[in-house]
Amino acid sequence: GNHTTRAGILLQEMLVRPGDAADPGRIEQSRQAIMDLGLFKAVQAELFPGERAHECVLLITVEEKYYILPIPKLNKNEEGDIGYGAQLRLDNLAGLNQQLKITYEQEKIETSSSGEQDVLSMSYVYPRIFGSPYRFEFNANRTNLPLDVLTDGTVSAQYQWTTTEAGFALTRWLGLIGPSRGWQVGTGLVWREQTYRHISGTPGLYPDGTAVGLTTLVEFTDVHNFLYSRSG
Repeated sequence: GNHTTRAGILLQEMLVRPGDAADPGRIEQSRQAIMDLGLFKAVQAELFPGERAHECVLLITVEEKYYILPIPKLNKNEEGDIGYGAQLRLDNLAGLNQQLKITYEQEKIETSSSGEQDVLSMSYVYPRIFGSPYRFEFNANRTNLPLDVLTDGTVSAQYQWTTTEAGFALTRWLGLIGPSRGWQVGTGLVWREQTYRHISGTPGLYPDGTAVGLTTLVEFTDVHNFLYSRSG
C-alpha cells in the first residue's frame, strides 16, 4: 500500500529485523510506530508461514493519506479583526516524509487606518535525513503591518512595519534506531530584520534593525496516532 512512501521510511521505524524472533509485542510496537508517522490512515501487521519450517513472513499493509492539501483559511479574533488566506501543504515530498507548508494570510486591522496586515510564511521539515537520526527544519516568514502613531488620541504619523525572519535547526534523536520518539537535542540559527517605511506625519520615529541569534533545543516526544484521535 505504500505507493508514494519509500519502504525505508517504514523500515527505520520498526523494532524487528529479518532474522529476529516473531515477537508479537515488538511487532505491534513497530506497527504503531509506522502509524505514528502521520502518513497513513491505517496500518496492519500480519504474519504468514515462510518457505521453511519455523520461518514466518511479516507483511505490513498501509493505507496512505492525501499528501497534497490546499487549505483555505478564515478567522475572526476577539478584537473583531477578520483574516483570510490559504495554505498549501505537501506532507510527503519524494516519499521521504518531508513536509513543506506555504501560507499566505491577510488581516484587516480594525485599530489601524493604514490598511491590512499580510503574512507570507514557509516551513520545511526533513525528519530523518537520508535515514539518519538527524532532523532538519527551516522556517521563513515576512510580515507587513500598518503602524499608527497616536498622540493625544489622534494619529500623528503612519508607518509600514515590515519584519522578515528566517531560521534553521538541526536536531538529533538520541535513539539511533527504531521509532521517531523520545529525546531530541539540537541547535540552530535565526535571523530577523525590521524596517519601517514612513508614510505620513513625523518621520524618523523608528530605526531599522537586524538581529541574529543562536538557538538550542531539548525536546521529548511520545505521541501516538490512531484512526480518529491522538494521545501522548
